Amino acid sequence: MEIIDYITTHQAAVLLAVIAILILFFLIRKLFKFALLFVLVLLAVGGYYYYKAPEEFPENVKRTIGEVKDKTGKVVKGGKKLTEKLGKVVDRVKKATSD
Repeated sequence: MEIIDYITTHQAAVLLAVIAILILFFLIRKLFKFALLFVLVLLAVGGYYYYKAPEEFPENVKRTIGEVKDKTGKVVKGGKKLTEKLGKVVDRVKKATSD
């Protein structure tokens, strides 16, 4: 009964919630399609390089994975530095507003 009372008294909120759920559903569906397309393109490119030089393929994959790990590590370090700087800025703002 409480749910029915809430829905009848807050029709705009329920409508906005339904719209938000629909938007979220369609965004997730689009992202899933994009991820599927990305995987298919990745498989096609990998297949091409394997077909082009099958004896060099495992070495190329290992080298590429190593490069990705290195670059990902650099991005993570940069992100950590950025969050530390943002934390300091937030502390300064809190300190300035509390005075």
